[in-house]
Order: sequence, then structure tokens, then C-alpha cells
Amino acid sequence: MSLPATSQRTDQRDIRLARRAQFLRARLLAVAFALTVLIGLAALLVTSLVRSQQMLVLEAERITSSLAAAVENFVGRSILAVDAMLQGLPTALDRDFPIAEMDGPGVKAILRQVNEQSFLIRNIRLVDERGLLVNDGLARRTRPTSLADEPWFRHYRDGRLTGFAMFPPMRDRLVGIWSLTMVRPVVLPNGFRGLAVADVPVSGFSDFFNSVASSDGLRISLFQTDGVLVASDPPAEDRIGQSFATHPHIQQAIAGERTGIFHGPGVLDTGQRIGAWRQVPVRPVLVTVSIDHEKHMVYWYQDRSRSLLIFCGIAGAILVLTAVVFKLFRSQEHAMETLVSSEARFAETAQLLQTTLDSMSEGLSVFSEDLMMVAWNQQFLELLQIPEQFNRPGVSVREILTFQAERGDFGPVNVEAEVRERLARIRAATGVAMVRTREDGHILRLRRRPMPGGGVVTIYSDVTQDRLREQQLIQAQQAAERANKAKSEFLSSMSHELRTPLNAVLGYAQLMRVNPAEPLTADQTEAVDAILQAGDHLLRLISDVLDLARIESGSIALSIERVDVCKALDHLRQNLQPLARRRGIDLVIDAPSVSFEVMSDLTRLNQILLNLGSNAVKYNRDGGRVTVSVEPRIGGVLRIAVADTGFGIPADLQPSVFQAFNRLGQENSAVEGTGIGLNITRRLVEMMGGQIGFESLVGVGSTFWVDLPLAEADPEPLLPVDQPLLPAAVAGTRERTRHVLYVEDNPSNLALMRKVILRLPRIRLTAEEDGARGLAAALADPPDLIILDIHLPSMTGFEILAVLRNHPATRGTPVLALSAAAMPEDVERALEAGFDRYLTKPINVLDVVKTVEELLVSPGA
Repeated sequence: MSLPATSQRTDQRDIRLARRAQFLRARLLAVAFALTVLIGLAALLVTSLVRSQQMLVLEAERITSSLAAAVENFVGRSILAVDAMLQGLPTALDRDFPIAEMDGPGVKAILRQVNEQSFLIRNIRLVDERGLLVNDGLARRTRPTSLADEPWFRHYRDGRLTGFAMFPPMRDRLVGIWSLTMVRPVVLPNGFRGLAVADVPVSGFSDFFNSVASSDGLRISLFQTDGVLVASDPPAEDRIGQSFATHPHIQQAIAGERTGIFHGPGVLDTGQRIGAWRQVPVRPVLVTVSIDHEKHMVYWYQDRSRSLLIFCGIAGAILVLTAVVFKLFRSQEHAMETLVSSEARFAETAQLLQTTLDSMSEGLSVFSEDLMMVAWNQQFLELLQIPEQFNRPGVSVREILTFQAERGDFGPVNVEAEVRERLARIRAATGVAMVRTREDGHILRLRRRPMPGGGVVTIYSDVTQDRLREQQLIQAQQAAERANKAKSEFLSSMSHELRTPLNAVLGYAQLMRVNPAEPLTADQTEAVDAILQAGDHLLRLISDVLDLARIESGSIALSIERVDVCKALDHLRQNLQPLARRRGIDLVIDAPSVSFEVMSDLTRLNQILLNLGSNAVKYNRDGGRVTVSVEPRIGGVLRIAVADTGFGIPADLQPSVFQAFNRLGQENSAVEGTGIGLNITRRLVEMMGGQIGFESLVGVGSTFWVDLPLAEADPEPLLPVDQPLLPAAVAGTRERTRHVLYVEDNPSNLALMRKVILRLPRIRLTAEEDGARGLAAALADPPDLIILDIHLPSMTGFEILAVLRNHPATRGTPVLALSAAAMPEDVERALEAGFDRYLTKPINVLDVVKTVEELLVSPGA
């Protein structure tokens, strides 16, 4: 009996030892877990602190770089504005002021006006060639003061000052403020020569720096590129004018790229700083923006201390939790109660989730990786019209798809094949959206997305009303487009219809004016002149309305080619000079010393320049001046500017300058106009890939400018010297000289064709630059070959071809189309119209030679 008792005690001891061993392993596991968590938290804390420190440094670099860009933009625009005012001073001081009155009140008033136009300029002074102060914009009387010892005047006297220049800041001896001196040589129409000097207080820059400095510890400084301090915020007036060229950051900014980042001791501060520098383009200044490292990182230091405290708290909590875990092992009953409680909470959460899904306005279904339904809502069943028998967990996608296919939701299909194909698309879907229409007309949108780990979630929306609204919007837009097209067609039709009676009115009025058999009385002559003037105005109005209608309907055609700007300026001078002479206006066209070519339509470019020039004359003062200038600009564009000395455009009317039928308050004036010329000009410029703008000052005048893309270098194509242009057999058997007529409005294209044709034997080339004249020349002396540009003044190539094909003398003459329009539809349209061949620009010389030869030896030639 003792053996069983001993065995029982042994078993109990073994159970106790096993339990102790189990508890010991649990304690060891808990300790190991706690240490692992603490080590992980420590590593996470260190990583987070290092990363946040790096992010703060990057943030400081971003802030200072952004502020440096803003300050650079302000400084550059400010200096450019001062330069523009100095450069525009000769225009303000026109030749109405004799040189003897340069120190008088009239000039002082203009200088004061220029001072008041800029918040940066404190005073503008006029200094003559001897260094004497002639006049300034201050209220006090100007005394003849010698400024010959000033550094800027010495530069001028030595010939080193040829344009705009800026000199180091100097403190005014009277008012004690620091100012920059900006200088530009001026030559006035009255013979005055000297300097225009602008005093720009550095406080204007400091005030702007203060307005953008949004945080403590931020410093913004402006230096010249030789390291001399110009302005700073916080202020450092005692250091203005000092050179910091030896400071490492300034050396880096001067010798480095246009922008950069620096870390280290500040230029004006001893502490560590993070900053950025930027050089102002073209101007001899650079901007530095820096932030105090310690002040910027103060919150990081606080976060570091706070994080250490939190880590200590978490470590203590983990130790306490470990002790609690020891106790949890002692009570399985408590663990079971916790499990039951958790399952109850899970059930409540699941019920809450299902209630939330059912309250959605959209349907939702979730299928597992093996395409079994695990979650859905009531809207899913209602939108897809799925019966209640499928409202249960574990229903497969195959069952639902089979039911829908058999019901006919997918149309007359093979059920098995359709279900198999749709299952394959669902399994392969990476995120799709589709639309399905039910039999009752409702439109459903399905958005299907794969879930991580497998499975598919689909959202169903009833978009019937949305689609209806979209259709209504499309119909409304189409109706608006039809109305706009009808309006344009009506304007075009009416413009053409009005020309017929207007032609009779103007024709008979001209006959009456010049009829020697029945001379008119003075009153009759005045009446007929009024008729002719009104008729010309009405004709210009009809032409403008027709152009506007063509532009709006998209029927206007442009021939974008290389155009010599000097030719366009000559055309402008010939047409504008008579109008300017009648009003006593001085027309100045500053033709460039070198030839520029732009990519544009020659006819439309002439129209644009003539419109801007005629406006400058019409809205000018009697005896005023119109200046046309040409200037290449950055970005590969050429700017053509038309400036006048008129009354200017008020600021409140400037936004409406390019608005159609808006004459800006000139409706009741004596100046005739339609109010759509500038609108047409802007649209034509934009259609040619250019830009148009203007600047206007009331009482001074207006300047309208057009930027057009410069033509890229296109060297003239040359043929090898040893390569004949024509086959020897053909060239040798030709017996008579052939006549070729070339109708082209671009002078450079004409010159190129002359060089090509002159190298061909026994060919005589004649050329015309106008469509009507070219047609007249062809009918008067029928050539052997006609080469036509498509887009020509007065008549298009298609209109000329129609007349040629209907005239007996030219019905069989071969006609070659040569145009910049290179789209396949352009070629097809030309060949269908009756052109024998079609070549595109820029030309290939060998192709032109071959085509000309083929057309000249053809039976029709």
C-alpha cells in the first residue's frame, strides 16, 4: 500500500516541479520580452530624435531658401524698376524743354512726379557733364552743387560708366540715412548730356525684410557681390558699407553657384546658423537668409527631454506590466472571463459594423480570397436585385453570377462561359471601375478593388441621376457651341452682304468727286467727302467684323513662315507715314542694325503692326511722337514695341483694353474706331504663338508690345558643285526658254527660289507678291509653270487656281502648290482642288528641282 502512496506523492511533486518550471519559463519569457521591448523602444526613440533633428534642419534650409527666393525676386524687381524709371526719364523730359530750362520748375515737377511713383526712390537728380547738380525732385530749391568727387561721377568721367550702375551705400550727411546710388547716363533731345542719379534708401529693403521675417532668430541681409553690406534685418546700421568678403559664407556665395545653402557661424552673428544665399541675376547683389540654429532647434531639445521622460515612464510601465503578467498566469479563470468578455465586445463591434454598412447609401460586398461572401449590406442586395436566399454568409461569387446570368442581366450569353470569364476578370482585377445598366434603366457604377492578403471589395452606386445631369450639361454645351457658330456665320455672311451695296456707294461717290464734266460745288464736294470718309470707316468696320467672325469660327488660315522684320517695318513706314504727317506727328522707326527673322504670317504681321501704329497716331497729341523699336529678349523671342506720347489709358480701364467693342470711353470722341482692332490683334498674335501686352501712364503715353518667336538658324540649302540639277540628256535637248511664274508674299522665300531657278538652264522666273497681281500676270502672259503659295494677300492660292482652271489660256498650265501647311489633309485638299503637285516648306532643293523639271516636260507644259 506504501508504494501507491509514494507514487502519488512523487506524482504530486513532479506536478509541482512542472508547474514551478512552467512559471519559471514564463517569468524568463516575460523578462526577455520586457528587455526586448525596452531595447526596441530605445532604438526607436534614438531614431526618431535623429530623424526629427534632420527634418528640422531640412525645414530650416527650405524656409531660408524660400525666403531668399522671395527676397531675391523683390530686390531684382526693385532695382529693375529703378533702372526702368531712369531709362524712361528721357521720354518724360521730352524735347519741349530747352536746355536752358533744365534747372527750372517744370523739370523739377517731372522729377518729383517720378519720385512719387516709386516708394523706393528718395530723390532723382540730374547731373551735367561737369559734375554739377542741375535739378532734383526735392521741394527745396536746387543749388548748383558740384558732385564731381563722387565715385559714380568719376566712373562716368573716366568712361567706365556706359549703362546702368549701382554703387555702395553711403550715409547722407544732412539727414543721416544710408542710401544706395543708382546711376544711368542720359542724353535728352534738347542736347543735355549727363547722368540721372537715383538715391535709394536701404531702409526700403530693410522694411521689406522685416515684413517677410516671420520668426525669431531669422536674419535677412543684402550684400553687393564684392561683400559690402547694403541692408539687413534685424538692423545693423553700424555695419552698412563694411566689406565681409573674407567671411567663408560670403566667399562661398561669390565664388559658387547662383544659389546655395550654408551651415556655420553667421556673417553678422557669432552663433551657429543655417541659411541660404542667392545672387540676383544680372545685378551685382546677393541675398543671404539665415536662422539661428539654437532658437530653431529649441522645440527639438524640449521634445528630447520629454521623450526621455516618456521612455522612463514606459520602461516603468513595462516592468509593472511584467509583474502583472506573473499574476495572470496564476489565474486561468480570470483569463477565461477576459476571453468571454472580449468575444462579447467583438460581437457588439461586428453588430455595430453591420449597422454602419446598412446605413450606407452605396452597396458594398466583400468576398474572401476563395471568392466567398464574408460581408455585405442591404443596399448591395437591393441594387443588384438579389433575392433573400443569397443573404447569408458563405455564398460564393459563382452562385451570384450564375443567378444573374440565368436571369438575363448579362444579355443572351452562354451561362457557363460568361460566369467563367467574369470569375477570371475578378481574380485578375487590380482595381477597376465599370458601369452596368439594369433592365429598368437604372445605371450602376461598380468599383472593385483587391484587398491585402487576398479577397475583393466592391462598391455599388446608383449614378442614374448623375448621368442624366451630365447628358443635360453636354446638350447645353453643344447648344451653346451651335449658337456661337451660328453667330460667327451670321456676322461673316452679313459682312460679305454689306460689301456689295457699300461698293456701289463708294464707287459712285468717287465718280462724282472726280467727274470733270460735272464739277461739284464746294458744298457738294464737302458732302461727297463726308460720304467717302463714312464709307471708308464702315468698310474698316466690316473688315474687322469679318476677321473677328473668322477667328471665332476657326476658319482663318495662317501661313507661319520665316518673316524678315525689317521688311515688315518698311511696310509699316510706307502706310503709317501719311497718317502721321497729317497730324504733325514725328514717326520714328528704329530698325535694327542686324536682320531678325520671326516665325509668323507676313500678311497678318503687317496687319498687327499697322493696327498698333494707327492707334498710336490716332490717340496721340497733335505734334506728338510715335516710336517703333525692336529688341531680342530672353527665351528666343523678338519684342516689337510701339510707343506714343498720347494721353495714356486710366488704370481702371486697362483691364478692358483687349475687350471687343470696348473703346475705353472714346465712343463720343472725334477719333473713329470700331473697338475690336486690339481684340483681333491679340487673337492673331496668340494664334502665331506670340504674346501681346502694354504699359500706359496717364499724361505720358502708352507702349504696346508684341513678342514673337525668333526663327531658328536655317542655313540656305546648297547643292554639291559637281552634282547637276537636271539630267544631262534633258538639259541638252531643251530648245527654248521656259517661263516660270512664282506667286509668294515672303521676300526670303522669293530670294531662295530665285537662286534655285537661276541654276536651271533656259528658265526665266518672274515673281509677284500679291495674289491678285499674280493672277493678272498669269492671264496676261501665260507661263509654262505656275508655283503658288496657298496663303496670299488679296486672294488665296485656291481662289487663284479656280480662275486659272476656268480660263482657256491657263486651263492646261501645270500648277505647283508650295506651302508651309504640311498636314496630310492639307495635301489631300490641294490635290483634290486641282493642283498638279504639292510641296511643303521648308523646301528640299532637289525635290523642287525634280518637280519643276517633271512639270515642265509634261504634256501640258
